Amino acid sequence: MSLSRYTFPFGGSLPRSKKVHLMRVITRLPVIAVFMVAFTAGLANGQIFVANLLSGSVGEYTTSGATVNASFISGLNYPLGIVTDGNGHLFASTYYGNTVGEYTTSGTTVNASLITGLFSPRWMALDGNGNLFVTEFSSDSVAEYTTSGALVRRLVVSGFQNIGGIALDGNGHLFVADDGGTTIGEYTTSGATINASLITGLHGPWGLAYDGNGHLFVANNLGGNIGEYNLDGTPVNSSLISGLPSPEGIALDGHGHLFVTDANTGTVGEYTTSGATINASLIHGLNYPEGLVVIVPEPSPTALAVFGLVLLASLQLQLARRAR
Repeated sequence: MSLSRYTFPFGGSLPRSKKVHLMRVITRLPVIAVFMVAFTAGLANGQIFVANLLSGSVGEYTTSGATVNASFISGLNYPLGIVTDGNGHLFASTYYGNTVGEYTTSGTTVNASLITGLFSPRWMALDGNGNLFVTEFSSDSVAEYTTSGALVRRLVVSGFQNIGGIALDGNGHLFVADDGGTTIGEYTTSGATINASLITGLHGPWGLAYDGNGHLFVANNLGGNIGEYNLDGTPVNSSLISGLPSPEGIALDGHGHLFVTDANTGTVGEYTTSGATINASLIHGLNYPEGLVVIVPEPSPTALAVFGLVLLASLQLQLARRAR
């Protein structure tokens, strides 16, 4: 029987009886099994960076919960917000230090005082143009800087009662939590108000995260839950995750997982974006954790190509043997 009947693409050239056994063939191939384990392990080997407010540090952990370095960055004066630019750089705000520092994800300090003279900076969001938006407690406003530290605008948006978290969508819109007003407002990055009460009736809204697919996740610190909302403000599930003592920061990994810091329990919990608990104490023993970022490397084109070639060769070999 000709081997050409079994080569990719399968289409109609592969007999139906063989298609039924395809997955069984794959799972019985030792080479494929080993390669797939290594491949998925590489995907899972992500990094989580957590700002520990009371210990004055940023810790590094794996997405499986292992500690890499609990004092990855130390000597900070109440670190609260943390963001990454996606190119190996972290930015951390210090609430009492009134600064934003820049560091690499490998642990090198680029500039611990990249931005100075802030007014009790809290949370941050970074847009695709290299602009950093910082919420400031003492002025109850949002300020904008470049990632090189230059001031763009002192007051982008102001007038909040107790400003909290901030998030950006892909259309140049800012979402800002007002802890005192129990609302989330929507604004343009140029400062125009779209809807100052986009989402109302919240209970101490704090951390925010946007998933890139039209959904905004909100940590209700006083309500002890995580809510999910559409960008028009309508709720998807206002209690997507509940029973949390003190949820603070939220981060998404881009693969359907949601990570939440809890200040009271000193933990980072892992959940699915549909609300299922994976591990409520994925990382524990933290000292009042606040902001966090999750970095999960995507497979390189080379890795994908190698995977495809190994899969193809192994399938052809196995099917050729079955055809004899």
